[in-house]
Amino acid sequence: METCTGPSLVESALKELHAYAKLLYLRSGRQFEDKTSYQEPEDEASLDESGNEGDSFKNVPLGNLDEDLLRREFLDRLSETVSSEKRGPHVVASHMFYWPDKVKVFVAINLGFAKDDVLSSFLGNLCIVLKEIAAVPDNQTEKHENALWQMLLRHQSSRLNTAIGDVQKIMENSQWFLPQHSSLESTSDVVVVTDLDGFILDLGLKRLVKLLSSDADSDLERYDSLVSLSYVLHQDIPVERFQDLGPAGDKLHRAIGFLGRLKRSFQILVAAAKQILGFDDLSLIPVVTDRLKTGKKRSGQEWNLDQTLHALKLQLSNTEVDKLSTGFSRLKSPTWQVHAEIQLILFILSHPDQVANGKRFDYIGCSRYSCLLCSKFLHYFQGIKTRGCHGKLYNHSWTLPPGDNLGEGEQHMLYGAVMEVISWMRKELIGSVMLSAQRRAEVKESTIGGSFIAIPGMSQENRQRSYAVSEYLHRQRAQNSHVQSNKERFVSSIHFFIAILDIYRDVC
Repeated sequence: METCTGPSLVESALKELHAYAKLLYLRSGRQFEDKTSYQEPEDEASLDESGNEGDSFKNVPLGNLDEDLLRREFLDRLSETVSSEKRGPHVVASHMFYWPDKVKVFVAINLGFAKDDVLSSFLGNLCIVLKEIAAVPDNQTEKHENALWQMLLRHQSSRLNTAIGDVQKIMENSQWFLPQHSSLESTSDVVVVTDLDGFILDLGLKRLVKLLSSDADSDLERYDSLVSLSYVLHQDIPVERFQDLGPAGDKLHRAIGFLGRLKRSFQILVAAAKQILGFDDLSLIPVVTDRLKTGKKRSGQEWNLDQTLHALKLQLSNTEVDKLSTGFSRLKSPTWQVHAEIQLILFILSHPDQVANGKRFDYIGCSRYSCLLCSKFLHYFQGIKTRGCHGKLYNHSWTLPPGDNLGEGEQHMLYGAVMEVISWMRKELIGSVMLSAQRRAEVKESTIGGSFIAIPGMSQENRQRSYAVSEYLHRQRAQNSHVQSNKERFVSSIHFFIAILDIYRDVC
């Protein structure tokens, strides 16, 4: 196997990679390996432990708040936010470089940014608002946060309509979704909340039904109410409570999570703007590409099955070859696809002036899990990580650009990683059973992900009030194993009831 990087050898290496990908697919199916997620080092604190969610992070010592963790969260949520539609062409990835006084984030999309297109304009406007939040004093950010929230709601309208439709469909098909038991107990003189989670879920789902069936003054007002309420329900109610509702409980929990995810993204964007140094001089740079190259037509003759088996030195029976031959010839697409993660790497290698003297953050944020080949390539290309890999193999379309405009050193880096991927493929294929009878079930490629902020309101007062309620919920769950007197339960229930009514009145 060659290791040089001349143009003809580069083309040959890619043909070898494409051929091995087909064989791997024929052996294992599209779901090549199990879904994997990014694992935090044990000594890194969770953002849930920061304890400052309701207040500004600016001028607050980092303490347990890990800035690298916040950078990763920001890149993932930024990518989710920019990706305003479903499906593969709209997958977005982002990569950060930073200096002592500024930050640059490069953003790519599978279908490719075009100069001055709608997505590029959105990215520019988003950058302006985040810089404003970073630059002004803490007590002056509210109007900028409100502007950001309205911008996100407008940009994500297509996804929100889909998510709203999913929630509505589940509820319409499951008339029994409300808890069949009461979470209230009456005595002669008091009313006590006996099941706090059941109570808030009961209240929240009833409110959700009302919002779904009512006409708001504007689409943005309706989006705001539905997203905020869904986020509170998904964040604060254990999944087991949804499962208690019946067979559709899990589906409802997931659907509500997807509907509320924009609130989480909003809060993380704001937290990053306030906390990460250099955001007052932030640049969000779209990777503008020739869309014909990101989805380019096939050219040249690809390896056939005989060439592939010969390169691997595999001896198969005639029966095995016949079975493989039919599938091998069918596995092709009219175009090659350069995924967003790969576009980022190529763009940065070909624009060294953009990142001169900057520090690269060794993580690429993605709007959903990376595919198997992107994940392997990034691993061998200087160990760059993502939020995770969905384990699927896109054998028929995945490729890299030729890199003809790169210098010799950059081309060596790019295709050195390609050769490592090929080496991994060879090890997987040599000595394995070509026709496996067992296939993994395909997993979902999207993710709801984690969260470190649960704030349904827009004003500073609402944020503080809702944070207090969230803290109350966590304290109540921790106390579930202790026996409380009727008087204690009554006092706690009244405090909670007043707080939750305030939130739903102001937010919903």
